[in-house]
Amino acid sequence: MPRQHYPDSVRREAVRLFEAGDGYKAIARKLNLSRDTVRYWISIYRLNGRTESTPPRDNRGAAATRQKTAEAREEKYRGAREEYETSSASLQDISRKHGLVYANFSHYLRKYHPESALLHAYVKQVSTVKTSMEEQRAYLNDLEQALLRKLSSQLQSALARLKLRKSPRNSREVR
Repeated sequence: MPRQHYPDSVRREAVRLFEAGDGYKAIARKLNLSRDTVRYWISIYRLNGRTESTPPRDNRGAAATRQKTAEAREEKYRGAREEYETSSASLQDISRKHGLVYANFSHYLRKYHPESALLHAYVKQVSTVKTSMEEQRAYLNDLEQALLRKLSSQLQSALARLKLRKSPRNSREVR
């Protein structure tokens, strides 16, 4: 059954009746429409505040829309690919962050940018080495602090012993 196009004045009247407090069934009876049609118009009105019908699209508009959609998708993939090549985050996390389907993005990389996996592996190795070096540096700093505390403690006890030996209270003459 072909879609029936109603004039915008009928849509506006349906919205006016709804805002006046009429229900879907009452509006449908008054305007001789289907209840589902009225409900659909009201839901569209609630979403975007418009009562006008959208004009039918021609094929030229559809092709332009597809082109814009493809360009937007390519831009998303490009941004996600750049992040994948320069970070050590997982492919799944990057896909989720950029709003892409993991399997599709993975396929895209394998098919069109196989070098990305090599770059990602390199970045991941560098990140691992950096992390390892930072852990070693932290360990050495902790070790240095512990040794300094131990040496300081030993030095203080040695100085205390020297002071005890030289103090007049410990001499044998005091007896």
